[in-house]
Amino acid sequence: PYAFDEFYTTVRQDHSLNVESYLNKNFYLNSTTAFNQFAREKETQRLDVEADTTSLVDNGQDTTSFTSFLHRSILSTTTDRQLNGQIGLEILHETGTGKRIVDTTSSPINEAQIFNYALWASLNYKYSKTLTIQGNLRYGHNTKYDHPLIPSLHLSWKPGKDWNLQLSYAHGFRSPSLKELHFNFIDINHYIVGNTELKAENSKNTSLTIQHNKNIFTNHQFSFTGKLFYNSIKNRIIIAEFAPFQFNYQNLENFETHGMNLQVEYNFGKKIMLKSGLAYTRLFNFWSTDFETDKFTGLYEMQNELSYLIPKINARLVLTHRFIGKQVRFYQNDEDVLEEGFIGDYHLINASVSRSFWEKRIFVSLGIKNLLDTQSVPFVGQGDGPHSSVGNSQLLNWGRTYFIRLNLKF
Repeated sequence: PYAFDEFYTTVRQDHSLNVESYLNKNFYLNSTTAFNQFAREKETQRLDVEADTTSLVDNGQDTTSFTSFLHRSILSTTTDRQLNGQIGLEILHETGTGKRIVDTTSSPINEAQIFNYALWASLNYKYSKTLTIQGNLRYGHNTKYDHPLIPSLHLSWKPGKDWNLQLSYAHGFRSPSLKELHFNFIDINHYIVGNTELKAENSKNTSLTIQHNKNIFTNHQFSFTGKLFYNSIKNRIIIAEFAPFQFNYQNLENFETHGMNLQVEYNFGKKIMLKSGLAYTRLFNFWSTDFETDKFTGLYEMQNELSYLIPKINARLVLTHRFIGKQVRFYQNDEDVLEEGFIGDYHLINASVSRSFWEKRIFVSLGIKNLLDTQSVPFVGQGDGPHSSVGNSQLLNWGRTYFIRLNLKF
């Protein structure tokens, strides 16, 4: 008899230096320099039980590491004038090495790197006490992709003491990461491979947000937030299934969403808090069976929370509910063309009771997660080819769980 054992050693280093200072009464500097390193060493051994000996398995050893260096400096004016400005510099260098890193354009092929440099400028014009306008312009250089000029414009208006309105329009750019390009993540639970043919994302975004806060009665507060948004993304990067339970990264040539987010919160003093939120998003659906008349797919999500202070035991009961509607899922058909399917909707409910003792030095919480014992949701709306996952389901978690939490503050 024999067995294979895998040993993993992971080392993370996160170092950062942040400097914030007024250079004088009119200029303020915020600068961050960070170095991050992640290294995972894998060693596979064969254990022969009767001889009680171990030996290394050929091709079973691997070390994967990622390093990242970031420097960002922002210089802002802080005058009491109507017009203020800001300039910024950002330098980002990422490197990945290991057997699971494959970059045929580099030497050696198991090492990949990306440099990204960016400069930006911003002007903030305070037209009045209630109206502020801000414009930004950003330009960068990426060693693998062309970096466009990125503008944005933001407006903030307070028509009353309880109201706030914000309007924004912005362009966006995102180059694929090292993992999306070159990292092959394959183990017993995952099969996700990189794609060196990925294109960079380019996007446009418009949003309108309205906020209202008001004290209705003594210790009663009502707040409302509503948001309308529109996004258009060229070459959006997504994960697609190209074989049963095997995934890679792909570009969607056109991706468009628009929708709204609503949130209402009501506080009855410190005793009761009610919060409810609804999100509705319409996705551009190129795969719609009735594309000429219905080009969009509607997706829903809802979150509710009730917090109640139980007076007799001075403990707080919290109930949270989340409904996640069907979600889009992509896969490749027999001709390796992207198609669209869906993950079914589901509910999640959590409950907990907590209380503090000994002048808040001790905090105890008891609770239940996933009260409905939701463990998986089915795939729906996909084809019947060999690359399809019809009849399968996606695992969410291991079901209902119970927990106790204890915090001690010295």
